[in-house]
Amino acid sequence: MVRPPSTPWRSLGLSAGELKLAHTLPTGQAFGWRRNGDEYHGVLGDAAVAVREHPSTKCCEWRAAADREAEAKRRLDDYFRVSTSFEELYAGWSASDERFAAVAPAVRGVRILRQDPFECLISFICSSNNNIARITLMLTRLREAFGTKVELPSLDDGESIILHTFPSPDKLCDIDDKVLRDLGFGYRAPYVINTCKTIAEKGPGFLEGLRTKTRQECKEALLECSGVGPKVADCVALFSLDQAACIPVDTHVWRIARRDYDATLEDVASITPTVYERVGDLFRDRFGPTAGWAHAVLFAAELPAFRSALPAAVVEEMDAFRDDEKRAAKEAREARKARVAAKKGGTPPKPASKKPVRKATVAKQAATPPPAPADPEDDADLICRPKKSPAKKPSARKPAAKPSSKPAKPAARKPSVAKQAAKPAKKATAAKRSAKPAAAAKPRAAANAKARRKKSA
Repeated sequence: MVRPPSTPWRSLGLSAGELKLAHTLPTGQAFGWRRNGDEYHGVLGDAAVAVREHPSTKCCEWRAAADREAEAKRRLDDYFRVSTSFEELYAGWSASDERFAAVAPAVRGVRILRQDPFECLISFICSSNNNIARITLMLTRLREAFGTKVELPSLDDGESIILHTFPSPDKLCDIDDKVLRDLGFGYRAPYVINTCKTIAEKGPGFLEGLRTKTRQECKEALLECSGVGPKVADCVALFSLDQAACIPVDTHVWRIARRDYDATLEDVASITPTVYERVGDLFRDRFGPTAGWAHAVLFAAELPAFRSALPAAVVEEMDAFRDDEKRAAKEAREARKARVAAKKGGTPPKPASKKPVRKATVAKQAATPPPAPADPEDDADLICRPKKSPAKKPSARKPAAKPSSKPAKPAARKPSVAKQAAKPAKKATAAKRSAKPAAAAKPRAAANAKARRKKSA
């Protein structure tokens, strides 16, 4: 079989200021690119492509199999939004916001991609509680297991590079979730399969059709998919569905909002749906209909990879704010521990449970007198709580006897419970002893009577 040759390197039509591959491809927007030296290899649709920055001009260029050239060029133009000038957008965003103007030179070349919606959706379902390296590994395994093999020809007649397309919803919706768990998807496996079933049921073009919907309509449709929350929905809408005003709120964006745009958010205990929308509005009010793209640039500036290129004053401010965050978090933890300790200290311990007693239970216990202990010595455990002697019930008594002139005998001490219990046994023993002489007197009386009769005779 004759392998198709590769096209030569061709210009993508974007200047170095418009697109920097290292600032765009590996920073958490997309997870399908494999770096090989100064090239990035990936698959767009069913066309394998390579992109790089020209060694001297730093402008981006690409190549693909010669028989896929037209399709590769069309898909690359769409994927990288070649018709959009991000340098003009950067200038407008810098004029709107001092913070953006301060970090923009360090992150120039960050470009927002226009990805395949289904691949983007599955990718961000996998992003939950995950990192870029592991997400990339999971999706690579998914492609190799269920995708179609495609070749990227070599330029020097060497071995072709083997890549794989992203599988379709129909191919994934009938597999068992154990298969995905074996590929490292963990608890996300049923989310992926159920979402594939939802997309397959809605038919071809469902996701692409969301590009013409409003931001809220698009987001609500995505939230119907398994494993999709507000942040994942906003990521998919922003990076694949033309919803340029969507703001995915994660820890980095939450920090930017509190530090740079609204200090009153420091008093917010949690990110409720209302607070989430409020954070998004902070960006939308500043940057307008392309706020999501501006937010992605600010997000990149928070990543460690860009730290060395940022102005020293910006880095110092970021570090000071993070120190304040850590200090506040530590104080909050200590305050919680103190509250728990105070609650435990005012409540008698419950031997059957280690959980702290709720306030309602404590009040109920305080209102209830403690039960009488089984043993008098056990009463020492209850001295922390004052006790009242139970009131004695009135009993029927005999009329009082007339006073006697004789001096009263000292009152006999009430016998103990043990002595009272032993009394009946003692009475029985005395009766037995008194019965013995009576039994012995019968033969003596008979003998005396016989002696008297003999004497009288």
